[in-house]
Amino acid sequence: MLVLTQYNPPFWSPLRNPKTPLLWVLPDNDKAVMPHTQRRSVEYYGCDVIEAYEAAHNVMMDADHEKIAKQIHHWLITQGIQ
Repeated sequence: MLVLTQYNPPFWSPLRNPKTPLLWVLPDNDKAVMPHTQRRSVEYYGCDVIEAYEAAHNVMMDADHEKIAKQIHHWLITQGIQ
């Protein structure tokens, strides 16, 4: 529900570009939330992005989930989060 209302301030007003590091895993085969909508969220929040090529909405259940997990782990280390 939050995804559907995140750009409707009367319902919810998220911070733009929060100070917390944010990573968005962007699957290019997501049928639940279209990539252009996700990119809008990335821009709104100022997120770093990992492109998950040929991945669907549940990225961690896809065949290349280990590769994506390694990319997330690397990002966490670069952010000083271990």
